[in-house]
Formats: sequence, structure tokens, C-alpha cells
Amino acid sequence: MKNPRIARQKRNMSELVEFFNTGLANFDGKKTRIRYSNSKQKTYLKLLNNSIKMARYKGYESLCIGNHLILEIVDCAKIDLSSEFSDFFQTRHQSIKKEWKQKKDIVSIRFHTDKMNYSKNCAPFSIYPFDLETRVDIMTGRLMIKTRFNYSEILRIIEKAGWKIVNTIFDNLENRNSGPDSPVTIC
Repeated sequence: MKNPRIARQKRNMSELVEFFNTGLANFDGKKTRIRYSNSKQKTYLKLLNNSIKMARYKGYESLCIGNHLILEIVDCAKIDLSSEFSDFFQTRHQSIKKEWKQKKDIVSIRFHTDKMNYSKNCAPFSIYPFDLETRVDIMTGRLMIKTRFNYSEILRIIEKAGWKIVNTIFDNLENRNSGPDSPVTIC
């Protein structure tokens, strides 16, 4: 006797493979096709990788990306508790932090290891284009990465691009409709 669940999964996977191979599919009675963008994706992984290398050399480094993200990286094997890295992070990128405070922006401050609490919602560290040692050091906490992510600035960037913000995670928190991982609704 065949398991109907396995048969369904096999059929769905076959349809998905066919969709990726041909670029055409019929989902819920609607014809769908893959569209490719001519826009080049911009990533900052090269900058992050360079900052990780610098942290490995001197024990710590900080990287500011745009006006919305600050990364603070510490190689725990290179520093001790009396190290000056804390003062370095306090004084680094002061003008941006001051601007965020003046605007009363909403900034999330997290350590990369926080994602391990809800890892089912995040891409695994293994997909990042870092060498094996770096990925292991990130996963084990030898390399600590602290992020300061400015949500308010991201919303301004989205609006500046012509999108209308209908609802944000902050609206949901204020209304107690849902938790902190609620999506931002954009039209």
C-alpha cells in the first residue's frame, strides 16, 4: 500500500522541478511564469568578509552599511576582557548613532547568535560565501557579530522608492495584534 502523503509530495516536487526547468506552471488555476530581473543584486558580503578578516587580525572591527546598519565584529580568541574594543565600538559611527537618536528611530540591537533561538526562520550560516573556518567560528560564537539595524531608515528608503507603507511590525506591537516577527505590509 502506497502512502498518499509521499505520493502527493512526489507529485508536488515533480511540478516544482518542471516549473524551474520550463519557467511555466499552472498554480491554483492561474498560469504562472518566472520573470527575470535585469537589476543586479547588491550585497555587502565582500565588505563583511573584509571586516571579519580585520577582526581576526586586530580582535575587533566595525562596519557601517548605508545609514541603516552597523555591524560590530569581535574575534573572542584575540581579545581579553580588558581590551579596548568596547571603547572602540562606543566611539565608532557616533554621528550616525546620534542622528538615529535625534530622529527617535527604531533600532534593533542583536547578536547573530540570537537567530539560533528561532533558526527555523533563518537561512543557515552554511549558505554564506565564507570559508569553512569562518562559518564554524560564527556558529560557535568565536566570532561575535552584533548588529544595529535601523528599521525606521529602511522604511524611509522603501517610501522614497515610491512604495506606500500600510502597516509595520511596530503598528502590530502597539496594537498587540501579533509578535515582533510580523511582516511589514507594503503596497
